[in-house]
Amino acid sequence: MTIMENNSFKDQGMITFRHNGKYSSIKLDDILFLEGSGNYTNVYLNGEQKLLMVCRRLNICRKMLNIECSFFQCHRSYIVSLNKVRGILEKKRHKYLDVQGYKVPVARAKLKEVLTILNKWC
Repeated sequence: MTIMENNSFKDQGMITFRHNGKYSSIKLDDILFLEGSGNYTNVYLNGEQKLLMVCRRLNICRKMLNIECSFFQCHRSYIVSLNKVRGILEKKRHKYLDVQGYKVPVARAKLKEVLTILNKWC
């Protein structure tokens, strides 16, 4: 991990990722959710740039975020921004978080915790 990725910007509500050979500083408030995919993490964003593919595993990104109080790992492959959750969707036996139109899965083992956090959050 480089010094830039260790995030001196985090105090300012920003995080820095290396993407396409350059560094991108992103406001934490612009992050909708992160999706782990092997050695890469897809960071879904508000605004013009909707997706950022980062060459870091999700657990490294989680440490970089330091799981701020506004982020929650709802599934082994997903971390959501609680500020962006609109509700919970149900399809058959599966539960999903509605994160500004995206369906983000919730692990069965995390469902009770998600409900508790969302009830406190709202």
